[in-house]
Amino acid sequence: MDNLSRKLQFFTQAMHQEIDAKREESLHKLAADLDEQISTTLAEVEKKISDRINSAKRSIEKSYHRQIFEATQSAKAAFIMARRLEMDKIYDAVTVKLEAFTQTPEYEAYILKAIADRQHGYKFVQLPSQHMHLAAAISIDDLIAEVCNTEHMGGFILINASRTVYLNHTFTRRLENIKLEGIHNDYT
Repeated sequence: MDNLSRKLQFFTQAMHQEIDAKREESLHKLAADLDEQISTTLAEVEKKISDRINSAKRSIEKSYHRQIFEATQSAKAAFIMARRLEMDKIYDAVTVKLEAFTQTPEYEAYILKAIADRQHGYKFVQLPSQHMHLAAAISIDDLIAEVCNTEHMGGFILINASRTVYLNHTFTRRLENIKLEGIHNDYT
């Protein structure tokens, strides 16, 4: 029996060795699979975290740019409003000064010279009703003085013979053009 015991013992040892080897192999395979699964899961988690961070970063940047844009637009609007109020004050002050100027002898000399300088090719000159007393002083050939059908504070309108072309050289129009140019500059 001794031989049978040895064979049994040998067989048991061989089985234990084979079982140990299979167990080691299974443990190594399980460890490798587990490491791969952990690496894959970790990579997925890192990607999700990175995507969330990038999404949050883009959202913050978008919000930041929107806030800057809104603040800039608000500042521009406030500046334009303040500028227009200042322009209105200047316009009103200039209007008062021009109205005072139209009551002086210097205005009469200015108007007569301005008409003489610009009258070429025009047949009619229109003056505001309050300045029609200057009509007699206009001594330019064939230029006919008329009362202007619209009231303005000073200046004149020259009109060609066919009444199709005119040069509006009134103070009111010139001030309006300056004001419109300032408004246009607000948006450029």
